Amino acid sequence: GRKVAKDILLFFTFFFIFMFLLHPQITRIGLIVHKTKRQDFQVLAGSAGFLMAAYCVGAVGGVCALANVLGLELCELERLCKSGCWEEARLLQQRLIEPNTAVTRTLGVPALKQAMEWFGFNGGPCRSPLQPLTEAETEQLRRDFSTNGWL
Repeated sequence: GRKVAKDILLFFTFFFIFMFLLHPQITRIGLIVHKTKRQDFQVLAGSAGFLMAAYCVGAVGGVCALANVLGLELCELERLCKSGCWEEARLLQQRLIEPNTAVTRTLGVPALKQAMEWFGFNGGPCRSPLQPLTEAETEQLRRDFSTNGWL
């Protein structure tokens, strides 16, 4: 019944967190948090792609390019993590990964500038040597945001 479904949901939530915690970035963040806990030192995640996992090991926030377009959503992820709403946080984190990858690793600064324009901000032109996105890249970026419910 419902208890079994809840138990399965809880299992997969913790499984997801555990798998994220095995990532080398998260291991490093966790180690730094541990080694500096007696000092006046705070650790930040370097990407929205693993922000939830970073909160799990003690990071206090992140320096996230995606915050330029989905800042409120990243603040919501922080709120969910800090209040222990792990299932909701996991669902939100999953929706942030693909757009984050697009504006950082895959398509980079030109994609971030384009996304900023879509969300009503002034992204501005790319500085040399960067080139604007091609039509195909723009469509891929649009898919990365729209399939995750952001556009």
